[in-house]
Amino acid sequence: MIVAVLACALGTAIPSHASGCFTFADDAGDTALALTGIADAEPDLDIVGVQYLTTATHVGARIEVAQLATMPAKAPGDVFQIGFTHAGTYVDLFAERLAGNVVRPSSQPAGLTVTATFDLATSSVTLTAPLAEVATLAGASTANATLSDLNAATSADYGTWLGYDEAYPAPGTTYRVGSSC
Repeated sequence: MIVAVLACALGTAIPSHASGCFTFADDAGDTALALTGIADAEPDLDIVGVQYLTTATHVGARIEVAQLATMPAKAPGDVFQIGFTHAGTYVDLFAERLAGNVVRPSSQPAGLTVTATFDLATSSVTLTAPLAEVATLAGASTANATLSDLNAATSADYGTWLGYDEAYPAPGTTYRVGSSC
């Protein structure tokens, strides 16, 4: 099951956004069109920080970009992605946003109920999945679990996803489920 929202609709609200409260930061102005190496100033794909978060029922991350646009700026669509490893299972959560504000969330491995929230006021995109589904997928409880291999990325969607910006924390950085800034 896949769910897309343009406003917070989780049973337990996403933790409030604290500007500059990142699990890890990324340099502003460092976007480039993949495969070309050409610097490209598309502020709605320029990651400036990533905040991993947990609610009572969901785990995910908020990607803050330089300036989130109401629509993809140059490409027909854009893609936002977060990734992490839980109990040896790597998980990616995606939100593909197309013209007309059509949002298609997905996961890899497939089957997680991904929620995507686009917030123009905080210039951020939040991707979450239910803790119970992540636990089932990995075969291990998420209670106080430590997530590793944290990352985030944005891409332009031209029918093929062309990477724009990737963000990684310092090597060895982890996130404990249930922790906050």
